[in-house]
Amino acid sequence: MPRKSAQKTQQSWNAQMLALAVLIGLGSLTAYFVPDLSNSTGGIFSRLETVGFHQLAALALTTALTVVFLAYYRAKLLFSTRWLIAAVTYNVLILFVKFTLSTNEITNQSSKEFGSILLTAFLISLLYIFAFTVLYLFFNGKLLNKTLHKALIVSAEGKALLAMGLFICATLVRIVVFQLPILSNTTASSYLSEIFKANNALLSALLFIMVVAAVEAFAQVRRKADLKYFFVSGVVLILTFHFWWAIFVYRAY
Repeated sequence: MPRKSAQKTQQSWNAQMLALAVLIGLGSLTAYFVPDLSNSTGGIFSRLETVGFHQLAALALTTALTVVFLAYYRAKLLFSTRWLIAAVTYNVLILFVKFTLSTNEITNQSSKEFGSILLTAFLISLLYIFAFTVLYLFFNGKLLNKTLHKALIVSAEGKALLAMGLFICATLVRIVVFQLPILSNTTASSYLSEIFKANNALLSALLFIMVVAAVEAFAQVRRKADLKYFFVSGVVLILTFHFWWAIFVYRAY
């Protein structure tokens, strides 16, 4: 029985990786070709100063692809509806930030080379991956003893406390790490400084909602064996979103 269960899990994981590869491919094509779409200057988008037609088109299409993938992922691994809602929430918010606030800010940077944009995207993605990794280690029981771990994840108050602590920790890492000698002169450092200077309240609120949703998504993974698959898939999605963003920014601006 254990061998059959392991084989079934491996088959399910292989299916997820195939679906993830399809998502990455379709999203990359979307980010590449959306800037080629015609944008009529007589429409409503010509009057929008903070977000353009191509940004909204890329956001809508990549969001649709991501939601379809998460629904498929949930069905395959038999996760709950609450997991799906939480996972959709934080992933869609990442896409929203990347294709609106982040796109507006990165276009003001001096370098327009794809390599520089991709490096900036990768460095920024590390902040999301850091928070996601801390959550994985916490819910996997690596950071706390079983009693305290269980007490925090089963109550709404415990999950809220965890979300607040992680948000504060991630904020401190963002402020401190990108001011270190190696990173302080990078485009990523100046990008983070400027985007939070211009959109601090909104961006902080969105990031906190992301953290709360990610905590809830992890809390909904009941089987410990599934945590590893969820963590790996989540990290790949974070890297994928930033890769799409780099492609879109390079092609559109």
